[in-house]
Amino acid sequence: MKSDNHVRNFLDGAKSRGATICPIDEAVKADTLCHVSDIATRVNRKLKWNPVKEQFMGDKEANKRLELRTMREPWQLT
Repeated sequence: MKSDNHVRNFLDGAKSRGATICPIDEAVKADTLCHVSDIATRVNRKLKWNPVKEQFMGDKEANKRLELRTMREPWQLT
Protein backbone atom coordinates (compact mmCIF):
# COMPACT_ATOMS: atom_id res chain seq x y z
CA MET A 1 0.00 0.00 0.00
CA LYS A 2 1.25 3.50 -0.84
CA SER A 3 0.02 6.92 0.21
CA ASP A 4 1.07 10.34 -1.03
CA ASN A 5 -1.18 12.02 1.56
CA HIS A 6 -0.97 10.53 5.06
CA VAL A 7 -3.53 12.96 6.52
CA ARG A 8 -6.11 12.01 3.89
CA ASN A 9 -5.27 8.33 4.38
CA PHE A 10 -5.77 8.66 8.14
CA LEU A 11 -9.09 10.52 7.77
CA ASP A 12 -10.35 7.99 5.22
CA GLY A 13 -9.35 5.14 7.54
CA ALA A 14 -11.06 6.77 10.52
CA LYS A 15 -14.24 7.36 8.51
CA SER A 16 -14.39 3.85 7.04
CA ARG A 17 -12.81 2.15 10.07
CA GLY A 18 -10.47 0.55 7.56
CA ALA A 19 -6.72 0.07 7.59
CA THR A 20 -4.36 3.00 7.16
CA ILE A 21 -0.97 3.07 5.45
CA CYS A 22 0.72 2.98 8.86
CA PRO A 23 -0.69 0.75 11.61
CA ILE A 24 -1.11 2.63 14.91
CA ASP A 25 1.42 0.46 16.79
CA GLU A 26 4.13 1.33 14.26
CA ALA A 27 3.17 5.01 14.32
CA VAL A 28 3.44 5.10 18.13
CA LYS A 29 6.88 3.47 18.03
CA ALA A 30 8.09 6.00 15.46
CA ASP A 31 6.67 8.90 17.47
CA THR A 32 8.26 7.58 20.67
CA LEU A 33 11.65 7.43 18.95
CA CYS A 34 11.27 11.11 17.98
CA HIS A 35 10.39 12.13 21.56
CA VAL A 36 13.21 10.09 23.09
CA SER A 37 15.70 11.60 20.64
CA ASP A 38 14.43 15.11 21.37
CA ILE A 39 14.82 14.59 25.13
CA ALA A 40 18.35 13.23 24.70
CA THR A 41 19.23 16.30 22.64
CA ARG A 42 17.74 18.68 25.22
CA VAL A 43 19.54 17.12 28.20
CA ASN A 44 22.69 16.85 26.08
CA ARG A 45 23.78 13.39 27.12
CA LYS A 46 23.38 9.72 26.25
CA LEU A 47 20.33 8.07 27.78
CA LYS A 48 19.23 4.46 28.22
CA TRP A 49 15.61 3.87 27.21
CA ASN A 50 13.51 0.98 28.54
CA PRO A 51 10.85 0.33 25.87
CA VAL A 52 8.85 -2.01 28.13
CA LYS A 53 8.52 0.50 31.00
CA GLU A 54 8.62 3.45 28.59
CA GLN A 55 11.07 5.26 30.87
CA PHE A 56 14.70 6.28 30.88
CA MET A 57 16.83 4.10 33.11
CA GLY A 58 18.20 5.94 36.15
CA ASP A 59 17.58 9.49 34.91
CA LYS A 60 14.96 11.50 36.83
CA GLU A 61 15.53 14.66 34.79
CA ALA A 62 14.91 12.88 31.48
CA ASN A 63 11.89 11.02 32.88
CA LYS A 64 10.42 14.33 34.10
CA ARG A 65 10.35 15.44 30.46
CA LEU A 66 8.01 12.53 29.66
CA GLU A 67 5.26 13.99 31.86
CA LEU A 68 2.31 15.74 30.31
CA ARG A 69 2.58 19.48 30.68
CA THR A 70 -0.32 21.61 31.86
CA MET A 71 -2.59 22.55 29.00
CA ARG A 72 -3.87 26.08 28.38
CA GLU A 73 -7.54 26.83 29.02
CA PRO A 74 -9.97 25.74 27.72
CA TRP A 75 -8.10 22.61 26.61
CA GLN A 76 -8.04 19.56 28.87
CA LEU A 77 -7.74 15.79 28.83
CA THR A 78 -10.33 13.87 30.78
